[in-house]
Amino acid sequence: MMLYKTMFIAGLALLFQVPAAAAPSAQQIAAAERLLKAQDYDSTLDHTMNVMIEEMKRSFPQRMNAGQPEPLAPEFIAKLEEMVERHLRVHFAKNRAKMKRATSLIYAEHFTVAELDRLAAIQADPVMRKMQKEAPKIAADTMGLAQAAWAEAEPALRAEIEAAAREYLKSKGETPGT
Repeated sequence: MMLYKTMFIAGLALLFQVPAAAAPSAQQIAAAERLLKAQDYDSTLDHTMNVMIEEMKRSFPQRMNAGQPEPLAPEFIAKLEEMVERHLRVHFAKNRAKMKRATSLIYAEHFTVAELDRLAAIQADPVMRKMQKEAPKIAADTMGLAQAAWAEAEPALRAEIEAAAREYLKSKGETPGT
């Protein structure tokens, strides 16, 4: 009886199993590579890295000084920023080919050959080229908006969590700390 039950459950699992997505074809990968060429992927990657470095330099001092009794010396922060920038540049350079290949695979998984070829053709439009170039900066600016919104909401959430923790500890007969 147990064997039949196991076989029945296995049969149901197979019946309702979601098929795995097929691996992209060589044609899809080639079309994705054409799209990356049309997008000037290498230049876009360099621009993205530069935007990341600018954003890091903008926010780094505040993050490094958070929770410190005294602010770190500006020359020390500058030294740390230089280290981070150097590591980012080396990492991007060392992994450029892998990142490009992985990006091709991502596009190939989401679009057909015809769609990828159409996207590559659209990239010839000067406005699309500008959008592609500005996308990393726009994303960074948008992330700044999200971080500002979170910074505004975080104190209220922290207070609510602390109140819930105190209430929980009281309900367990423990004395909450500060």
